[in-house]
Amino acid sequence: MIYSATIPLNRILRSCLKNSFLEWSWILAIDEELTVLEDQLRRLKVEYDMYFGGGSKKPPVEIEWKVKTLLKKFSDGTRMNYAQRYRYTTMQQRY
Repeated sequence: MIYSATIPLNRILRSCLKNSFLEWSWILAIDEELTVLEDQLRRLKVEYDMYFGGGSKKPPVEIEWKVKTLLKKFSDGTRMNYAQRYRYTTMQQRY
């Protein structure tokens, strides 16, 4: 009897832990994607400097496409908290 009573409790605890982990992983995923966006912006600046300096024959179209895609992805700002939204806005203004 005791064993059968602990099974639902264990399931409830596991589901609660799983849900909180998913929320944290979602926040971490946004932070990681913002870090990728920041790195891509830095890389885009370097690639354009090389292009305008004569070191590269073609403009960095692929990196520019990736940056624009990431900027559009977060443009609504509904999934982000205030710190993430601030970070995104500063990167968007830099671009």
